[in-house]
Amino acid sequence: MAVGDFGSVIDTEYVWVDGGSVTEPCLIRLENSENIYAVAYRHYGSTGVHISTFSVDDTGVITALGNLDIISEGGIAFGLQDRAWICHAIGDIYVVTCDVNSNNGGFATVSISSDGTVITFKSIIEFNSSFSIHESCVKIADGVVAIPHRGNFDLSTPPDPPDVWTLGAILTYRINSSGTIGSLLSIDWIFPTEDEDIYYPFLTKLNGNEYLITYSDHVDNALNAQTRTISSNGIISGSINTTEIASSFSAPSSFVKLGTNIVVTVINDDVYTFSAGGGAVAYINTADIGTIIYSRMIQLGDVCIVAGEGTTDNLKLISVSISDDGNTITVLKTLSTDLGLFSSCTPSILLGHTGTFLIAATNASYFGDTCEISTIGFTSGLTAVDVETDPATSVYMTSAVLNGHLVEDGGQTCTCYFQWGTSTDYGYIAGVQAINEGQEFGAEITDLTPNTTYHFRAVAFNAAYIDYGIDRTFVWTETSTSEIEDRVTGYTIRIGPGHASTEIFLGGLTTYWNLIDYSKKPLPAVPAEQQWLGPFYEVTETGMRFYWLLPDGTKQYIENI
Repeated sequence: MAVGDFGSVIDTEYVWVDGGSVTEPCLIRLENSENIYAVAYRHYGSTGVHISTFSVDDTGVITALGNLDIISEGGIAFGLQDRAWICHAIGDIYVVTCDVNSNNGGFATVSISSDGTVITFKSIIEFNSSFSIHESCVKIADGVVAIPHRGNFDLSTPPDPPDVWTLGAILTYRINSSGTIGSLLSIDWIFPTEDEDIYYPFLTKLNGNEYLITYSDHVDNALNAQTRTISSNGIISGSINTTEIASSFSAPSSFVKLGTNIVVTVINDDVYTFSAGGGAVAYINTADIGTIIYSRMIQLGDVCIVAGEGTTDNLKLISVSISDDGNTITVLKTLSTDLGLFSSCTPSILLGHTGTFLIAATNASYFGDTCEISTIGFTSGLTAVDVETDPATSVYMTSAVLNGHLVEDGGQTCTCYFQWGTSTDYGYIAGVQAINEGQEFGAEITDLTPNTTYHFRAVAFNAAYIDYGIDRTFVWTETSTSEIEDRVTGYTIRIGPGHASTEIFLGGLTTYWNLIDYSKKPLPAVPAEQQWLGPFYEVTETGMRFYWLLPDGTKQYIENI
């Protein structure tokens, strides 16, 4: 089989729903997992959002694991209309978006155990006085998520402060490791004028902290795009420059970034390419790929896979190659009725963890109240990833730099990051970045506790494979070598009759810093048998403290002399 070729259906698992049928499922691979996945979907025709987990072995065989229904929590009904979306937030916490109560926007948080068997509801929030149309969610950093939101039908000028949200907005929220929903960090309007009506907003990561925001304008019947900067603390910035990508009303729910600045999406029967980055968006090209609707797309290097509904309510798969400049769009393979899988709504699709099969989530024709999870043979051309964890550097009292390098990327730019924490359970990630083979990468972590051992390892994955570097540790102590070597080039303790002072020479400074001057504090008389050792120093949040070590092991600080 050549790259882009489809095989047969390997396995199928039906996920039951209590009441109503399935609409627009969303698939993700669990954070820090090689072969455990979750799917979230709304109960069409009734209320509630369902979350199911399952594992897939190396041959594509599926095993169901856990289930959770979120129907109503704390007086808030969840999942009345529109699609559900799921993304990772922090640790074992995930965010699930859908509409709440009378079609208002909102989201819930759940915890999913590392083995996928236990899914637990945590918290829920409602966006007051707002109208939800197909919300999505994106993880910005550990504990920070962004949600593009339609707002309501009121096209008046956005209020200040935004106590009633109108038009379209991007919201960022703090999500705590316990699953509780923290503060609203930032809100930014998608458009400031009154001549547009936003539908189906969608957020896609570009490069660094730049993101693409797309939406369908219900007034002008067009697909529009803008860019924004969202920092790791959730603050949104950037000017509003809107570019029209397609001149027909559409609702794409997947955008693929190729290379540095090429973005691809599929709208009904057409693939669109455009450039995005540096605050600008520009249309490139369009190509007809055959009859397909309600579709989503994933990336495999310069090959994209489109999954959607064909002409006979069957799942249809199309593989498409895109040139580096986005100008040439070529259909490689098309597979539809041979699969025998029903799809009358937007399916979700992922590449399996070995690169030899796809995982598809659809609705089932003969069971109106099930979600159908299937594995389908596929040739990705990707190979295994190899990443190594390098020793930590610049280990200071409350911060350190984690290091790693990517040995093999498997034929595709990898997403690399670090897991870290006070045990091999880790619990935190840092430094998510796109890395190619042979490159080094690092991340600074802060707010550490002195004299505490921290564990960390590098992680890298492409669309098919994931790899973990070895576990390494570091700890800051009062005599940590890097603290002395990196920050202080020398110091002098001056003790004279009736006074003690300190001069500290910091690397890069040409003058000395007179940190402590206790000229009016007399020195005590110390018997010969009680001679003190020192002087020593320790670094504090506000500077440095010098001390002598008494024979009994206690510290005698200069300021106490």
